[in-house]
Amino acid sequence: MKYIGHWLLVLCAAMVVNHLSYAQVHPLSSELLHFQKEVKNQQMHLTWDVVANSSIHQFVVEIKSELDHEFVALTTLGANHSWNPYSFKVDELDTDCDYRLKLISEEGVAYSEVLTVHRGVANEVVVYPNPTNGSIRIAGDLIQHYQLLDVRGKTILSGNSHSNMEVEMIVSAELKRAQTGIYFLKVQTAHEQKTIQIRRN
Repeated sequence: MKYIGHWLLVLCAAMVVNHLSYAQVHPLSSELLHFQKEVKNQQMHLTWDVVANSSIHQFVVEIKSELDHEFVALTTLGANHSWNPYSFKVDELDTDCDYRLKLISEEGVAYSEVLTVHRGVANEVVVYPNPTNGSIRIAGDLIQHYQLLDVRGKTILSGNSHSNMEVEMIVSAELKRAQTGIYFLKVQTAHEQKTIQIRRN
């Protein structure tokens, strides 16, 4: 009986491994027809399309810069098969960045191929991840002045900066101490003034 019990345990473990392997290699990515870079009105976009009746119900655009060790979520889009194809505008970055799509369905998760967008595409500042638990990264043109406000418009902090990394560290430290809610980061570069809404989870 001891040996029978041992072999039953081995058989159950093998069934679990096979199930996990199936979940990992499920060909969800075959439902993605294409994922590519495309220039529209002198701006870079990521575009993609999926097969008709696709099981994918959510797309997560992920980004990894030269300074990042892993991909992080930039934005999440629900599947809407009336959109043909999907499109996401890429803001200008001060460093080369890799992008990929995370494809989510009831059957599992898969990833697209990785696309690299080189610096100098546009000038717009982008903050990610957003929503955030406090830590943020900033890509885009050099921020010369910044101002963080709460949802009532009260200034929490402001200052001049010499690097975007400096702004990342100062704003992240403040957001980590802040309560959950909506905040606004006003930035000024040599090319633009912009207000970015940040959701603190």
